[in-house]
Amino acid sequence: AIMMFNAVRRAAALSRVKPSMTLARTMQQAKGFSLHFDQKETQMDDYHEYYDHFKPEMFEWVIDGHQYTMFQLTYCPHCKKAREALEELGHRAYIVNVDHCDNMKEVMKATWARTGLRTYPKIFYNGELIGGNSDLQKLIQDGKFH
Repeated sequence: AIMMFNAVRRAAALSRVKPSMTLARTMQQAKGFSLHFDQKETQMDDYHEYYDHFKPEMFEWVIDGHQYTMFQLTYCPHCKKAREALEELGHRAYIVNVDHCDNMKEVMKATWARTGLRTYPKIFYNGELIGGNSDLQKLIQDGKFH
């Protein structure tokens, strides 16, 4: 537990996040706890965690720290289809609601710079870009994603 806490503190120092919040988030994911730091900021359902705030400097930390990460626009039908596909396969995702972020343009620029994609959703698996909904659906159809 001490080694885990020290690793979390190092990650927090690199990403400029409060260590206590990072430890709580790590514990939540490891144990399945339901913690809410700010109801406006975090929402959870049976499958996903939704975030309305995102700092682009945390991009690598977020995608590397979660098995599935998706950047979405809440009104986007392709995002909804991708989210539902992940749910049907039983996968939980860390989802950033880009259109709810106060710094939406900054987040959009950061995701575009990192992926080269201007469209949404942007889906990552273990830190690697899958692509958008059509890429996800093709992987599922070809039996390469389960």
